Amino acid sequence: MNWPLVLILASLGAFFLVYYLRHRGERSDEQLNEHWQRIQQGALILDVRTAQEFSQGHIEGALNIPHNEIEQRIAELGPDKSRIVVAYCAVGGRSEKAKQQLLAHGFKQVYNAGGYIDLLNSKS
Repeated sequence: MNWPLVLILASLGAFFLVYYLRHRGERSDEQLNEHWQRIQQGALILDVRTAQEFSQGHIEGALNIPHNEIEQRIAELGPDKSRIVVAYCAVGGRSEKAKQQLLAHGFKQVYNAGGYIDLLNSKS
């Protein structure tokens, strides 16, 4: 076996894994501004973090439905599936899962705003 090659490939794999985990939820300033514009225009703000996370701070006016409860509580989003929904969580992974679930249920305009702190800090 070519151990130097194995070591190089393992190092590259570890680098890309760490990079992915650190940057998977980042949104650009432009994207975050677009999400705030949608919110200001009346989009439904959906916080898909746990109730405990929500109680520690959330975007004003947000509806809290944890991502693993979307299926059971989808009626709380209302009947208008054309309404814009801006979802967020802590980093962006759970809000992406929620986005995919809502799209599968016929919602047309669902956006993953990523993490709560990034979204909050970008509010102008």
